[in-house]
Amino acid sequence: MSYSVDLQKPMSFAVWPIVLVGVLLLGAVIALIVVKVIENNRRKAAERKRLEEERKKEPVVVKPSLQELKTTYLEKLAQLEAQFLGGQIESREAYTELSNLFRTFVYDATGTPAHKYTLYDMRGLDKPIVYNLVNNYYAPEFSKDTKGNVLESIDFTKRAVFEWN
Repeated sequence: MSYSVDLQKPMSFAVWPIVLVGVLLLGAVIALIVVKVIENNRRKAAERKRLEEERKKEPVVVKPSLQELKTTYLEKLAQLEAQFLGGQIESREAYTELSNLFRTFVYDATGTPAHKYTLYDMRGLDKPIVYNLVNNYYAPEFSKDTKGNVLESIDFTKRAVFEWN
């Protein structure tokens, strides 16, 4: 007697659905990473652009009024006068400081870079007082024997600042 038994095939799974699900999951993870990287790069680019635009903007400078400038420079001239009278600075230093103060006042008041101009350059300005005052400072400021009246020069400069328009 022979018995024959038909064995059932072992349970088998199709491999392709598992591979397909794996590929889809891997693709989703890669797509998510790519999207995050792109978003991050866009955000960084936008921030760089914003910072660059901020750098290009002119700083907002609040200019003092002419009256405020006059007050400031008259105070500086009074301080210079006090230093000279107190013996803290000598005549030549006083003339150098007087020249610097007045030139800087002209720059602050008009925007003309008088603090960088030579005496010759100042002759071309349409404010003769600038040339005349700086010309009066030159000899005592640069000569060997400083001859000049510092207090008188300070008074002339104070008057020029006060009457500036």
